Amino acid sequence: MILVADGDLSDPRQLAEQLDIHAQPFDGARSSRTLGCILMRVRPLPEMANAPTLAAPELAAHTNGELADTLRQYLPALDGQQFRLIGAVPWHDALSAPRVIDVARALGAQFLHEGEAATRRVMGTSLCARSASRALHVFKPGRLIVSPGDRDDILLAAALSTMNGVPLAGVLLTHGEQPSESMVDICRPALRSGLPVLAVDSDSFDTAKRLDRMANDIPIDDAERAEQVTRFVAGHLDLPWLKETLSRGYPRRLSPAAFRHQLVQLAQRADRRIVLPEGNEPRTVEAAVICQQRGIARCVLLGRREEIEEVASQRGIELPEGLEIIDPGAIRQHYVAPMVARRAGKVNELTAEDQLQDNVVLGTMMLAEDEVDGLVSGAVHTTANTVRPAFQLIKTSPDYRQVSSIFFMLLPEQVVVYGDCAVNPDPDAETLAEIAIQSARSAAAFGIRAAGGDDQLLHRGIRLRRRRGEGAPGDPAGPGARAGPVHRRPAAVRRRGHRERGPPEGTRLAGGRSRHGVRVPRPQHRQHHLQGGAAQRPCGQCRPHAAGPQQAGERPLPRRPGGRHRLHHRPHRHPGGPGRLSRLGPAAAVTGRGWPIGICLRYPLPSSWKARTKMEKEMPGLLPDVDPDGLLEYSVVYTDRSLNHMSARFQEVMREVSSHLKEVYSAHSAVIVPGSGTFGMEAVARQFTKGRRALILRNGWFSYRWSQILEMGHIPADINVRKARRLDEDDTTSPFAPAPLQDVIDTIRDTQPDIVFAPHVETSSGMILPDDYIRQVADAIHEEGGLFVLDCIASGTMWVDMQDLGVDVVISAPQKGWSASPCCAMVMLSRLARETIEETTSTSFACDLKKWLSIMEAYENGGHAYHATLPTDGLVKLRDVMSEIAQYGLDKVRDEQQALGSGVRELLADFGYKSVAAPGYESPGVVVCYTDDPGIVGRFAEAGLQVAGGVPLMCDEGDGFQTFRIGLFGLEKLHHHQRTIDTLRQALEKIAEPVPTPPDEA
Repeated sequence: MILVADGDLSDPRQLAEQLDIHAQPFDGARSSRTLGCILMRVRPLPEMANAPTLAAPELAAHTNGELADTLRQYLPALDGQQFRLIGAVPWHDALSAPRVIDVARALGAQFLHEGEAATRRVMGTSLCARSASRALHVFKPGRLIVSPGDRDDILLAAALSTMNGVPLAGVLLTHGEQPSESMVDICRPALRSGLPVLAVDSDSFDTAKRLDRMANDIPIDDAERAEQVTRFVAGHLDLPWLKETLSRGYPRRLSPAAFRHQLVQLAQRADRRIVLPEGNEPRTVEAAVICQQRGIARCVLLGRREEIEEVASQRGIELPEGLEIIDPGAIRQHYVAPMVARRAGKVNELTAEDQLQDNVVLGTMMLAEDEVDGLVSGAVHTTANTVRPAFQLIKTSPDYRQVSSIFFMLLPEQVVVYGDCAVNPDPDAETLAEIAIQSARSAAAFGIRAAGGDDQLLHRGIRLRRRRGEGAPGDPAGPGARAGPVHRRPAAVRRRGHRERGPPEGTRLAGGRSRHGVRVPRPQHRQHHLQGGAAQRPCGQCRPHAAGPQQAGERPLPRRPGGRHRLHHRPHRHPGGPGRLSRLGPAAAVTGRGWPIGICLRYPLPSSWKARTKMEKEMPGLLPDVDPDGLLEYSVVYTDRSLNHMSARFQEVMREVSSHLKEVYSAHSAVIVPGSGTFGMEAVARQFTKGRRALILRNGWFSYRWSQILEMGHIPADINVRKARRLDEDDTTSPFAPAPLQDVIDTIRDTQPDIVFAPHVETSSGMILPDDYIRQVADAIHEEGGLFVLDCIASGTMWVDMQDLGVDVVISAPQKGWSASPCCAMVMLSRLARETIEETTSTSFACDLKKWLSIMEAYENGGHAYHATLPTDGLVKLRDVMSEIAQYGLDKVRDEQQALGSGVRELLADFGYKSVAAPGYESPGVVVCYTDDPGIVGRFAEAGLQVAGGVPLMCDEGDGFQTFRIGLFGLEKLHHHQRTIDTLRQALEKIAEPVPTPPDEA
């Protein structure tokens, strides 16, 4: 493993700490798995600042030596042996310089004169808004001059500079204006020299922003730059050492993603028919639908169709047409006679019919009769209930005496296979060997073939002992001798530094030989030997998730260098006595084709250990699996019922949440503020508005909240409000539209606010601001040097592209946009907002946006920080649903939201309900309609739907304003929009029915 990082030498301590942190998942910088690091874009390097060419390999060795000496003060492992500084590649401007033609492609610019656009490189851009006499200093080699198309003086100055030998990159004209023909004729000598001239329709400010946001990727046709970068990077690497090291080969590992992909492909090619006896179990139904849709298997659900359809409806699942559902009652009689024949002398027709009432037995008979290819059970049935019918009806393969199982552990970097011998509670050595070989062969069936591993060595050792007349471990030593206890401690847990214990007294054979060739640790050592042997052998100190402390109820701390595991014991969870741990037993390891396979043999606890104590019954909520890879919870922040904000698992959650938010909203930075969307609004207001002028675009009650926050906190120096208004002031049911765009722009120019607050979707009116409206408001406030804040809490899945629309701050929340549990606000910042926040001070402690930004950046950099308690479990759910939506498709969900909103609005119009939002401003996620029925919310409730109402707009709507609103949030509604519309139609039909008049009022 080679770490690649940005080399910021301004703080070598922090750089060394980051390298050390990122090496930890691979067992640390001193591990044999980490070869070293490469530092990219290293600066500052004074001796490299004025390097005349891209090739400067002669400076690499000198620079690396000094840099290694500096970093070694803080990272001792960087000694050139275990963890090596393989290279330090300095920053060089020319490596990131695009060609003029690349700029034209990125901006969609039109060439007025192409010239040498394919070869000239842009070393920097200069926006010329002043007269030419005041901008002469920018006419330098490699500069792209950006200027309005009507500035003839700038164009003339560029032409003169070119004629005087200054190789400008080119001239980019904005505002869609082009020079006159006479001006082109004057500049023609400069054009003949190859000066490119481009034109775009956007204004200068927007063009400069887009230039600043251009990606630094190397275009596929820019072979020259690719060769330069390759040569430059290679010149600063220790290539002889790399060649020598990599020529030794490296172990291949099967990644979890590759394993899952391979497994799905194998299943799709096999096209097997699989019976699922637990047909009405929700998770089973969902899994069957996924398998059917992806072609993984042809599933057969055993259960009554109406029950399965009801389960699917409750889970928001749509059953595919090809999914087979069989009513067990309709087929049981077909299997009575075959079952009696298979168990001749053990069951009769009555007992067979009775046993077939169990769907697992019924499904096993279908498998035995070759009507299906496999059976999956265990969601609600125990292992014994699942396996027993197979023992009785199918039997074992002729070449096997024992039955065992395996499970696949998808560790961060590899897949390991664990063999489970819980079916065999007290195996002897032969059984252990057979289980190990079974596990290896089962793994081979999935493309992980084991060869020459410890399992075969163990099996070979048993045969050799018997050939010598010594007997296998556990066998009687001689005539009349009893088998001694087997200490099951296989070779995988005999690691260096572990002292071997001798056999118990009286168990030695003649000649000093022991019949304890296979050892297992004492009960109190079983769990950490499992982890220290089986899990650490294939993946270092990484502990497996499923076969770890969550099964045992214990959490061992990571082993310190040269030390032993320290165990945390909870006496009330294991009444058998101090030190007695779980049922997890020893491990043997098998290696195959470069892919390590761990085979773990697991033992049940003695019955006395399984007894529940009174304390266990009184404390059923202890959750040792909250963070399987973490520590026991003894901090002062969380309990064992929730995930700790310091844990590695939660750090990964925060990094993934940040990554999703930046990608979806095209944001520069993302911030999590605990609480709700309103907390995010107040955090933004208190951070950016202190003592400044604010403009609020109010489209209803929830954008009126901006006024409430600012006025109650006495935050800004001045507030202006522009309200939504009716299209027809004389009609009390006329739809509302936002404040006219030109009126808003004129207000911005007249009052010159520092910040503009606007709602993307206003919940109380069901209005959405169109993209063009937002874009023009953003341009207007940016011309005045201000920020644009957009409230997207109620936007649903109508994602906002901050870069495209020019939005500086976006506020969202989990429950409406992401179908997750409410727990926080999500604040996204543009690059401008991120720079501006450094100049601001919040007026709040808990809602200090800059502080929460530092918390998020700490997580992004691989650490953690604390300000106030984070809703960790809620953020885990948020991360999971973000990943689900990203996998499903962001654009697909957005289209579903649009389709659902349109369908619901048409339905409400058919029933005579008039929209509060004007055409062109109708939100697809919130639909608000006028009503003259004050009890309509209650009538919806009687029809089975929860809707909202009773909120004013605070937009001069007058007395008697009465509406109800419907929220169309949630993946279940979006994925099945026709079902959502049909449900709403049924409720509207019930509401439309006349209310019966009581007899005494008739």
